[in-house]
This record gives sequence, C-alpha cells and structure tokens, in this order.
Amino acid sequence: MIEDRRMSTSPLRGALGIQFRLGLAFAVILLLFAGSALLFRVALSEVNAAREATDHSEAVLREMSEVFTSVLDQETGLRGYLLSSREEFLQPFDRGRSEFDKSWSELQALTADNARLQPLLQQVRIDQLRWRSEFADLTMALKKSDNEGAELELVRSGKGKRIVDGIRVVFDQMHKIEYGVLKERAEHLEQRLERTRQLISLMLVSGIAFVLLMVWVAARTITRPVTQLTSLMSRLAAGELDLQIPYRAHGDEIGALARGLEVFRLSSMQLSEREWLKTRLGELSLQLQTCSTVEEFGERLASCLCATSGAVCGVFFRWSDGPQRFEPAGAYSLPGGNGRRAYALGEGLVGQAARDGQARVVTELPEGYLFVRSGAGEAVPSSLRVLPLQGRDRVLGVVELAFFAEPGSAQASFLAEAAGLAALNLETLERSLATIDLLRQTQYQKEELQASEEALRAQQEELRATNEALRDKSRMLEEQSQKLRASEEELRVQAEELRIANTNLEEKTDALHGQKQALEQAQAELEEKAVDLESASRYKSEFLANMSHELRTPLNSLLILSKGLADNEEGNLTAEQIESAGIVYDSGRNLLNLINDILDLSKVEAGKMQVVVEEVNLAALAAGIERNFRAVAEQRKLTLEVQRAPDLPATIRSDGTKINQILANLLSNAFKFTHQGGVRLDILPVSEGRHAGGVMLRVRDSGIGIPQEKLARIFQAFEQADSGTSRRYGGTGLGLSIVKALAELLGGEVRVESAAGQGSSFSLLLPAATVATAEAVSPVAGESLPPAQPAVTAQPRVVPEALAAIAGQPAEAPGTTLLIVEDDVQFAEVLAGLARARHYRALVAHDGESGLALARRHRPAGILLDIGLPKMDGWQVMERLQADPVTAGIPVHFISGADAESRARAAGAAGYLKKPVAREDVERVFDGMPALPAGARRILIIDDSPADRRLVREMLRDEAVQIDEVGSGEEAMERTAQERYDLLILDLGLPGMDGFQFLERASARGPLPAVVIYSGRDLSREEGMRLREYTETIVLKSAPSPQRLMDEVTLFLHSIRKVGAAPAQTPRVATPGLNGKSVLVVDDDMRNIFALSKALRSRGLKVLMAQDGYKAIAQLESNPEIDLVLMDIMMPGMDGYETIRRIRERGQWQTLPIIAVTAKAMVGDREKCLEAGANEYCSKPIDVEQLTGQMQALLGEKN
Repeated sequence: MIEDRRMSTSPLRGALGIQFRLGLAFAVILLLFAGSALLFRVALSEVNAAREATDHSEAVLREMSEVFTSVLDQETGLRGYLLSSREEFLQPFDRGRSEFDKSWSELQALTADNARLQPLLQQVRIDQLRWRSEFADLTMALKKSDNEGAELELVRSGKGKRIVDGIRVVFDQMHKIEYGVLKERAEHLEQRLERTRQLISLMLVSGIAFVLLMVWVAARTITRPVTQLTSLMSRLAAGELDLQIPYRAHGDEIGALARGLEVFRLSSMQLSEREWLKTRLGELSLQLQTCSTVEEFGERLASCLCATSGAVCGVFFRWSDGPQRFEPAGAYSLPGGNGRRAYALGEGLVGQAARDGQARVVTELPEGYLFVRSGAGEAVPSSLRVLPLQGRDRVLGVVELAFFAEPGSAQASFLAEAAGLAALNLETLERSLATIDLLRQTQYQKEELQASEEALRAQQEELRATNEALRDKSRMLEEQSQKLRASEEELRVQAEELRIANTNLEEKTDALHGQKQALEQAQAELEEKAVDLESASRYKSEFLANMSHELRTPLNSLLILSKGLADNEEGNLTAEQIESAGIVYDSGRNLLNLINDILDLSKVEAGKMQVVVEEVNLAALAAGIERNFRAVAEQRKLTLEVQRAPDLPATIRSDGTKINQILANLLSNAFKFTHQGGVRLDILPVSEGRHAGGVMLRVRDSGIGIPQEKLARIFQAFEQADSGTSRRYGGTGLGLSIVKALAELLGGEVRVESAAGQGSSFSLLLPAATVATAEAVSPVAGESLPPAQPAVTAQPRVVPEALAAIAGQPAEAPGTTLLIVEDDVQFAEVLAGLARARHYRALVAHDGESGLALARRHRPAGILLDIGLPKMDGWQVMERLQADPVTAGIPVHFISGADAESRARAAGAAGYLKKPVAREDVERVFDGMPALPAGARRILIIDDSPADRRLVREMLRDEAVQIDEVGSGEEAMERTAQERYDLLILDLGLPGMDGFQFLERASARGPLPAVVIYSGRDLSREEGMRLREYTETIVLKSAPSPQRLMDEVTLFLHSIRKVGAAPAQTPRVATPGLNGKSVLVVDDDMRNIFALSKALRSRGLKVLMAQDGYKAIAQLESNPEIDLVLMDIMMPGMDGYETIRRIRERGQWQTLPIIAVTAKAMVGDREKCLEAGANEYCSKPIDVEQLTGQMQALLGEKN
C-alpha cells in the first residue's frame, strides 16, 4: 500500500499548471536562442565577406593565367608559321591575339581596386602591342614577301624573345603581388572562422547549461511526480488494483492525471489490443481471399505482414510438388538478387522451419548478410523471423521477414495468428485453382469424347454397310454351292469363282481399313483446323484491341489541334474554316466513340476486360442515372422515371463502372427509339433462379419496339433492327453486343421483351456478388508498362535546359511553370503548345528521371504525367514525387491510354485523362492550375430588354472585361463601326433591324468579331443553318440559360485569340463550266453539307441545301434556276431513291442532272441509282476533283 506522501507539496507549486511552467521555461530558452542566432548571423556575414575577398583573388590569378597563355599562343603560332610557311599555323596566333584583348580587359576590371597591379598590367599591354608591331607583324610581312634574309636577320636579333621575356617577368611580379593579397585574405578568413567557432562554442555551452537547469527544475516539479504515477500505472496494468494514488488533491495536470488513474483500468488496454489484432487479421483475410494466383497471394501476404508488423522486407516461398522445393512466389521491398533461390525441405532456415513446423527467430545478423535500401541510404536488419504456413497435413509455404527492431507483443501475436490464417487461405486458393484446372481438363476431354463418338458412329455406319454387303455375298455363295453339288465340273468352276470372290473380299477389306485410316486422318485435320480457327478468332480480337489503341494515339493530336482551329485561337480563320475545323473535330469524336465500342467488344472477346469488384450503392447508382439522363429526357420532351423496390438490398458487390456503361447503352437506345411517352428504369430484387439474391435493372420504353423475328440477332455485333436505307436512327450496332458481353462478364445476363409498335423492355440480371476476373487488363499497344524496379541511389540524369525550357519563354515566376512528362515527342509538343497558350512556362521531359530532376529544380504549378515511360514508368515517378518533401505538394494529372483511373486516384493523383484526350479535358486541367493574368476584352451586348442586359452585365462583373450595351440593331451598327469589339452577345428579336439583318449587314461591311446568340425565340432548322454562317454558339433564354451563357463567355475569355486579327479570306478559284451555276446539295448530315458546300463554293458555284427528300422538292419548286442536284441516298423519311423518282415524275425536271451520293458502295448500288433516275453515281468519301469532272460533263451535255 502506497500512501499519499506528496499531499503536503507546496500550494503554489500545485496551483501553477505545467503548461505555464513549461511556457515560461521555453520562453527563456527561445530568447537565449534568438540572441545566439543574431550573434551567429553577424559572425557569418563577416565570414562570407572574407570568403568573397578570397574568391576574388583566386579569380584574378586565373585571369592572369589566361592572359599569359594567350601571349604564349601567339608566340607559338608565329613560330609554327615561320618554320612551315603554312597559313593554318597562324590560327593559334589569331586566336591568342583575340583572347589576349578579351582576357586583358577582364583582368583590368578585376584588379581595378589594386593600385600596385594596374601599372604592371598596363606595362604588359604596352609590351604586347610592341611585340606585335615591332616583331610579329614585321616578320609575317617579310615572310609573305619572300624576303628570307631580312626575316632571318630579324629573328636572330632576339628582339621578339626579349619582349616576351619582359612580359614573363612582369607576370611573375603580378603573381607575387596577388599571391600576397590572397594569403592576407586567407588569414583574415581563418581569423573570422575561428571567432565564429568560438562564438558557436560559447552559445552551445550557454544553451546546454540553461537547458540542463530547466531539465533539473522540470525533473523536480514534473518528471518525478509523473515517474511515480507511471510506475503506479504499470502496476495497475499488472493487475495490482488496490493502490492509493498520490497527488489527487493537486489542482494542476499532475492532479488530473492522478485522478484519471482511478477511472481507467487494464481492461481497456487489453480490449484495444484484441480489437487491433482482429482488425488486422480481418484485413489480411480480405486481401488474401480476393487473390486469383499464388504469385498475387504471395505479393499481398508479404506486403500486409510487413506493413502491419513493422518488417522492412519480406519474401514468400510456396511449396512446389514438381521439383519438391520451396520456390519464391512473392516479395516486399526485397533487394535484387536476394531471396531468388529455391530450398528443399530441411535446407537453410526456410527448409528447416518447414520441416519442424515451427517459427524461427534469428538475431544479430552478420555484417553484409542483407542490405535494405531506400532513396536515402541502406542498412542491415537486426533480426529475421521465419514463419511456416502449416496446412492440414503439410507445410504449404514459408514467409521470411526482416526487422530493424524486434516487433512488439501485439505484432508478434499478429504474426502467429496470421501464419495460420494465411495457410488456410493458401490451401483454399490451391484447391480453387486445382478445381479450375480439373474443370478445364474435363471440358476438353468432353469435347474430345464427343468428337470421337461422332467418328466412331460414322465408322459403325460404314461397317454396317460393309457387313450387309458381305451377307449378300454369303447368300450368293450358298446358292452357288447348292448348284455345284449337281455337277463336279460346275463345283470346280464355282470353286475357282469362290476363290476369286474371296480375293476380291480381301481387297475390299483392305480398302475398308484404308478408309478407316483416312477417316482418322481427316478427324485429326479437323481438330487442327478447329484449333487454328480458335487461334484466328483470338488473334482477330487481340488485333482489334491493339489496333483500336493504335488508332487512338494519332487521335490525340487530331482532336486537340482541330479543336484549337475550331476555337480560332489566332483569330485568322474565316467562318467556313472555323466550321471546317469543327466538323473535323466532331468527326474525330464520333470516330473515337466507335473505336471505344470496338475496343470494349474486342477486350471482352480477347479476355482482356478486367472486372473491378466493389460495393455498388444502388441508391447512388439510381440517382446518378437520373441525373445524367434528366436533361436528355427534357430535350426530347419525354418522361423519365427511376424506381427502386422497397425490399431492395442497399448494395451489391459488382463493377459499378460497367453497370453504368450497360445502363447508359440501354437508356440511350430507349431514348433514341422513343418519340412519345417516356422511359422507366426499375431496380428490383431477384428471389428465384440462378441470380436469386441479386438484383434486376429493367429499362422499359414506349418506343417503336422490335419485331419478333429480329429479337434473336439484335445482340450480334454490327446488327440493327432498323437496317434499311430509310434509317432514322443511325448507330453502329455495337451497343447491345457490348451490353451482352459486359453482362456475362459480370456473371449476369440480359433479357429482352418487345413487339413492333409496343415498346421494349431490357432486363439486366446481376448476382449479389460478382467474382473478379483472374486476369488483369493487358496493357494496350503503345502503353506497355515495365515492371517496377527496386529503388536505386544513383542520381537522376538531368535533361538539358535546351530541351526542358521552351525557347523564347521568360524567366519563370512562382506558380507559372508546368511540367510535361511524356515520351511521345509529338504529343508532348502539342501539350506544351496548349500550356504556352495559357501563358505557362512549359517544361518537357521524355523520361521519368529527367522529369523528377526538373520537378525538384523548378517546383512547377502542376505536372502532366504519362504512365508508359521508358526505364521508370509513371507509377514509380509518382511514388518518388510523393516521397520527396520538395515535390509532394505538386498536383499531378495522369495521361494514359490504360484503364487505371482507380489506381491513379489511390496513388494521390489530382486527375486522370485517358488517351486520346480532348482539348476540353486538358483545358479543365489548366483551369485547376494557378490563374495567370490576361488582358481585358471588350464585349458589346445587343438586346432590347434592359433587364436582360443588366443580368448579363451582373454575371460578367467579376471578369476582366469592358462591357458596352445597345438596345437596337441600328445602334449596334453605329457602335461597331466606331469601336472594335472582341465579342458580341446578340438577341435576335430586336426592334426595327432584327438579329439576322444585323449579322448580314455587319458581315458585309467587314469581318465580324466572335458572336454568341442569346435569344428568347425558338429557332427553326433553316434559321439555325443561317446562323451557322456566323457562329456555332446559340443559347436560348430559359431557366438554366444564364449559366450556359456564362460558360460560353468564360470559354471565349480563356481563349488566346489576338484582338483585332481579321480572319483570312478563303481564295476562290472558278472552275470552267461551273462558275455561276446553282447546285442543290441534299444530305441529312450537316457536316457533309457544310464540307461539300465549302468545296463547291470555292469553285464558283452557288449552293443551296436541303436535309431530306421533302425539303429537296420544296427547294426545287422555290428555285427553278437550280442547274444540278447532288442527292444523298441514305436519308430519314424519304430516302434518295424515292426522292429521285418523284423528281423525275415532274415534267419540268425530266432533264435535270442528278448525281447520287452514297457511303455504302456495294455491288449493285450504281445500277439501283441509275434505275431510280440518277444521271451519275459517286461513292463516299467524295473525291472532289472526280465530282467536279462529273458535274462539268453533265452540265456540258445539258447546255
């Protein structure tokens, strides 16, 4: 029993809190250190001044050597020339002459503060000039004039040598003087250093003395009571609970601690330890249960054990029945070359621990046994632990762990429990793998057996036929035998015939045996062809997967550069050129969507699609779907309902990304084929069947439906229910194929119910838990990722500044530098150009080591990082960036063609862009970087509503813009004639001159600035086509429109178009026979209309447009002067064939030239077009020169 002997401690000491006492002590220490730091700074400044003086003297001595070397170079060059008479020997003379003047000037500047050296330096220059004029120049002149006698006499006089010797003497004097100055300055520097060392020693002794005093005081007032209470706490932890706790009456923290000891007991500590152990074992079990291979099991086991127990490295050995050895199958932080060999049972610590079935602990490892390396250094662990994984009847594996320090009791308990748990999971995994192998073998044997049965069945049929023939022959022989009994002669004759028949029978038997061998050979050939067919299918899928990625690589630059042209960043493009670039960009995006569909389908076929199993929240899934498709429903004036059953489980284990992709495909189809009514998504539980316990996601629509005879093939690739030429919906026919493949990949299925005109219902049935695929996605072509290599201590190679910094850029300012790490040089330059357009200083590195070096040196505002880099991949670069305190805070955005966004997010990436990237994606990355200053833009608002003008001005008040406003088209014409504006925000419904008239008159007067239409009126297709000549940005006034308008204006303000740059005009070259003619272009695709119209206008033609057959006939009726028609065949409503027929039914259009245009180019298309009434036929893609020739020929015939 311990009594409270400290109850009588001083009341003042008990009242003053520990925080106050420590604060007072630290304040005094800080004051002491502040004074010491000030004194040290003064001393350091003196040392730096002395060091700078010493460096100056050394620089003077170096420059003296340079001057004297130039003198010697002149003398050597002159001597060589005089001896050889060759001009090239004068090169050292000329070089030394120029170097002397340069070095002498620099030396004079360096010695300006030394009055003793200046006269000597002047003497050197005088002697040098005298040597040149009196000896060198004169000698060379004599040499060139072939006056060898005078030249020899001058050289023998020794005049040149005496001058050079004089220079050498002067230099010796200068060296002695400067060496003396250097010695004085060095002594002065040493004195300053000595004073600094004495000051540091004094400060150190004073600081230590005061700290020791504070420590003594703290020990008296804090440490001793705390030590006493700590001792009591240990006894409490040991179970001795009947103790009297002292210091409870104190009013300070010691008293609070003493009173707290009365409350807490060992149970909480023991409970915490048990909870920790259970949690870690649960995490380990979860990690191991999802493994699909023994190698993955080994990697995860070693990683988890090291992370939890504090081990610095580890290796897992699995038992291999073949060689009867323990082979390495996974490691963590293991240096290269270590732990790579296999061990037999009883061999080494690994084998002995497996034989004994007991863990082994080895301490005091010998020097050089094992080095654990990091970026900062290397060290030898202090101990090893070898843990056998004991199965039911044998040891399944061994784990070897290395520690810098002995693990605690909790970690030791964890290792003991984890060994048994890991053995159980490993045994389960091996059985699962064995079961899978047996299933594969059984399936293969089943297929072989079926093939053998078919072959045997065919052989039995042939044998049966042969036996029937033999029985017939036997009956014939019996009849012949009866006849032979009547006559011996006949018997002999027939005996001979029987022998011949037997011989024939033997020949037929041999032939039958040959047929059997031929059948067996044919069966073997069929099996080989089946294998070849399977390989061809796999090669096709792998080719599609790889080729899709190869196509995505050039799309990177195509999409970004075409988007830049469409934005008219330089302001030097016409409206048609801008629209052309926009069409290129849209076509590229459509091509990318098609490539993505092909890629998804080929990934599934090639077995490269990965399933990432996670908890999928069904409520969040439903909310996301409704949020994404609500705008689509409103745009198409349809209803959208999303319903969840009340008894639906909260989550399922599946791949949420692929579920979203399936639903997006189904809902997109539903909206595309529905014109009235709506679309409904129901999420229901499944209570029976093989998906019992899972969920069913059913998409129902009130659309056109699918005929029963076409339901069976809608899930086939490139198949559509509507495949005729009067197609209204488009598409590639890949969507439902991908849906079916993804559903099967998730362990589910897709069912469809539909009838023509009654809508469709697609049901996706998913299990409650999806099993992850065993094989991860293979890296795509062009993005192969090398395996991670152990960290090395070598310094990274720094890229040259000429490569890293873009030429012509100003010196970097904080937050204005962007680092691009990309091995594709062309794509890296595109990204650098976009960065420069946003006024960033772009640094480019083409490998990981160079990128790390630039990141440390320049600390950029952000990093764009590719994954597939040479030598060091993007993941390793990311790890090094995060581990370095200098670069850890820099936001990193990955750019890659691989599907690795979840891994990138887990690694700490700020963003992830999948190749090919769109310009908007890169712009959004730049938007997250520090903003850069931009010049103010001028905006003119043209709107008759003061309230709308005020609303727009209020939205733009935070932007760096100058805003003017007018209320009519006439005022706008006057204002734009007087002032230059960068952007017009135009309402179409103006009083007097409306918006269309304003655009026509303003464009006729000169180039228009950028235009954003902000109008309250609904636009027809014809009005939209008219506006496309001036702008592509049209915002209708509605509830969400102010934000849309703000987005469009913000996009303009962030562009880099030069103010006032007039767009270039497209040159027009008239084509003979076509100039001034009118042509009607009929096509349902506005991109095709625009591209073709632009090409035709450039050849002097007047172009009219129509988007279907009905409008084409209306255009012909309204414009009888039309000379020729270009007719697309595949259009909605009335297709090209029907339109041509109706045109030919009119008498006035019987001779009107018509050229049919189609993208199908199939056999018989030309004949069908000519039969319908077309004069000529042209297939897409259109050769404009060929089309022009056809038009010239037809119009010439007409004339």
